[in-house]
Amino acid sequence: MATCIVKLRAFSGAQSETPPCFLLQIDEFKLLLDCGWDSSFKADYVEQLKPVTKEIDAVLLSHSDPFYIGALPYLVGRCGLTCPIYSTVPVRRMGQMMLYDLHASHATVEEFNLFSLDDIDAAFDRVHQLKYQQTVTFEGKGHGIAITPLPAGHSLGATLWKIVDGEEEIVYALGYNHKKERHLNGASFDLTFRPSLLITDCANMLYNQRRRRARDEQLMTSILGTLRDGGNVLIATDTAGRCLELTHLLEQLWQNQQSGLMAYSLALLNCVAHNVVEHAKSQVEWMSDRVTKQFELSRDNPFNFRYLHVCHSLQDLARVREPRVVLASQADLDWGFTRQLFQQWAGAENNAIILTQRSPPGSLARHLIDNRNVRHVQIEVKRKVRLEGAELEALQRTKRPHAAAAASSAAPGATGDPADDLDDESSDDEDVDKDDPMNGSVGGVGGLSSAAGAAGGARAPDRA
Repeated sequence: MATCIVKLRAFSGAQSETPPCFLLQIDEFKLLLDCGWDSSFKADYVEQLKPVTKEIDAVLLSHSDPFYIGALPYLVGRCGLTCPIYSTVPVRRMGQMMLYDLHASHATVEEFNLFSLDDIDAAFDRVHQLKYQQTVTFEGKGHGIAITPLPAGHSLGATLWKIVDGEEEIVYALGYNHKKERHLNGASFDLTFRPSLLITDCANMLYNQRRRRARDEQLMTSILGTLRDGGNVLIATDTAGRCLELTHLLEQLWQNQQSGLMAYSLALLNCVAHNVVEHAKSQVEWMSDRVTKQFELSRDNPFNFRYLHVCHSLQDLARVREPRVVLASQADLDWGFTRQLFQQWAGAENNAIILTQRSPPGSLARHLIDNRNVRHVQIEVKRKVRLEGAELEALQRTKRPHAAAAASSAAPGATGDPADDLDDESSDDEDVDKDDPMNGSVGGVGGLSSAAGAAGGARAPDRA
């Protein structure tokens, strides 16, 4: 049997903390392995990926976090990606929720034109949902190449991909956890046999994780101490990934009468919180053996919350009694509800900010971790402000010529070659594409750290 030619190109995610994006070529068949983007949408690697987008034959998604799938709606909506996309059911559902929330986090405070909600929907409409150990065999250029998703642990539906071509076996394994977690089984390598190529990360190579019991005790001690002191607790987490484990843990703590927590409030705050909880309820079969067995015996769904308040806005949160513990998105504190609550709560010494992930370089969360003894932080505050007076009049003056020209061209009997209108429309499309605003830093995942009142006295100058 002839040996296949395998090439791997790393657009992002190699030798740095950047989001993963790899192009795997097996003979003439090209597989895109993840297409992550950080919450600030740095453009470098996406611009390099654009020229080869239409050459890609399939996309494999391994996790639901934007760190792994963040560029997908941009590639589909703006770069012409039309190939099949493969993921597990939870990655498809939770990934869509995460990108909805990420989009809202930006769009509520600034103009955001990289991709729209329709682009997110179009991207996930192309996703073929698979179960673990379900094999798909490609045809055409990929004749004989087969892909199989295997459990990766870490988050709901997270995937190790086994890629087989004849006698050659390739394993793509990023962000996996071989240990059992509260609601998930560990990663499974049982169906892999001495692969010819292993593509993996080493972000945790030197990280010594504490035992889960010790981490849980530290979390509970920090929360209880803050609440008893009359303070609020902000837990910065993701939208629909690791936050599921945290909500499950905290709900159990609240149900324990000996914990003393029932006198306080617990809330989940993100733009799609209700949908996330409902999706989690419907995906028990993707969780750990212990959770599924308990559900089969008692029909007790671990995500039927009694104490957790589901909130979609700061107005919803204001109706929840203080002091309270709030699990909010985004984990890096740069956008979303965590940014807004940080601005409100960081100045009070009796409040606590708990960071649950290893955050990207350049982010506010990373700055707090790297500078634990710094008590004052200057941050940029973005918000949309309704124009009034002279500013509004100036904007209207600039729009009048464009509105008049548009009305003239649309009027019945307007002169001009229809081909000119088509050319103008094409030029407008090109301008929109060229003017896409992309900037930011890169992202990462990882363990648990806390900064109780770490940014007391934070100064936040407003910038229009």
